[in-house]
Amino acid sequence: LNQDIVDPQPTRWELLNKIVKSPSDRYAQVPEPVKLAFIRFLFETATESSFKALFQPHITTQDAGCLALITCVCGFHLTLAARLGMDWLLFVKQVFLLNANCPPQVGNEYISAILVTPDITPKRLRSIFINLFIAKK
Repeated sequence: LNQDIVDPQPTRWELLNKIVKSPSDRYAQVPEPVKLAFIRFLFETATESSFKALFQPHITTQDAGCLALITCVCGFHLTLAARLGMDWLLFVKQVFLLNANCPPQVGNEYISAILVTPDITPKRLRSIFINLFIAKK
């Protein structure tokens, strides 16, 4: 993923999601600078690319491919929230979404859905994402 390239392929987001979900003991031998670089990549590049993929003008709820992409990216967001915690959630809300000219209340609702919805699934978060970001286009 490159921050200048928006990847519309759900399978690539699924792969990145699996990498992030991997048990942390798998990375015990990875040098700390590499871990920090990967975390920085997740914050700065992957997060931005994931939202850019969904904010494209051609994204519609009428297309099965678009729905699959939204579901995969929402699953990725849930994984990032679980792995990186409040730091990532605050980054999305206070830095990324504000820089993307997203109204603060919309960002708050998206982050709240991730935080407080019990047993939220990627499909449930997809519905919330669609209502907040796509239906209001």
